[in-house]
Amino acid sequence: MRSRVMFFSLMNLFAGLWLLVAPYALNYRSGSAAYANDLFFGAVITVLAGVRLLGAYRSAWISWIIALIGVWLIVAPFVLGYLESNPRYNDIITGAFVVIFAVASALSSPTTVETTRT
Repeated sequence: MRSRVMFFSLMNLFAGLWLLVAPYALNYRSGSAAYANDLFFGAVITVLAGVRLLGAYRSAWISWIIALIGVWLIVAPFVLGYLESNPRYNDIITGAFVVIFAVASALSSPTTVETTRT
């Protein structure tokens, strides 16, 4: 179980790092809502996934927070109004992957598995 948590957390770590690089790689407008959103939440996902990866594999709540951030990434283009294709599609696709990996990580946690078995 720990290896599954670590794998899914590593995938979210990569997603967070991608969000930190995406504004530059995809040429977002500097200072735009998409630019700030990806830098901020990319940093948060990277830190939380790193904490989970480095030993907090029993703390499923961290993955649930990451999943909520993933949901935010999916809806952010519509809420914040950045409908340019690069940032919009990037956040929706990355957000979907973040949600999938975070939920898988949370459900693979030893505390979650022990609770569902009893």
